[in-house]
Amino acid sequence: MMKNAPGLETFCGCSGIGIDVSKATLEVVGIAGETVWRRQLANSESAIEAFAQALQAGVYAGTVVCEATGHYHLLLGLVMARYELDLRIINPLQSHKHQQSRVRKTKTDTVDGYVLATMCTTERDLPGAARLAAQAGVDALEAGAIAGAG
Repeated sequence: MMKNAPGLETFCGCSGIGIDVSKATLEVVGIAGETVWRRQLANSESAIEAFAQALQAGVYAGTVVCEATGHYHLLLGLVMARYELDLRIINPLQSHKHQQSRVRKTKTDTVDGYVLATMCTTERDLPGAARLAAQAGVDALEAGAIAGAG
């Protein structure tokens, strides 16, 4: 059953968290037994920082998965690395095979986040945890911002 998460700390009880990344928002979906929690966050440093702080304070030891999305996932990667959280950034083709295996072919940001969250526990070939170096991430973000400005 899908429910709106009352607070960011709700995700600490999840076995896996999937984040669908877009330019403006992050659709965060976590699986806790039979309950699926969802919450939309701004794709901003302050919102991601608050999320990472909540996970760290709740001693979250699970995996977080997102897709590589141009440069829009880099800020998430930088902040999660700063808090030493286990973020796996995957190739969209990897999640596509999981999406195709679903009976219902619904495609929304929440469904995408759910597929990513299930991959935390079902996918054996996830890449290693993302450990983005701060300067490399800033350089990539600036290059993306410059490329997007044109």
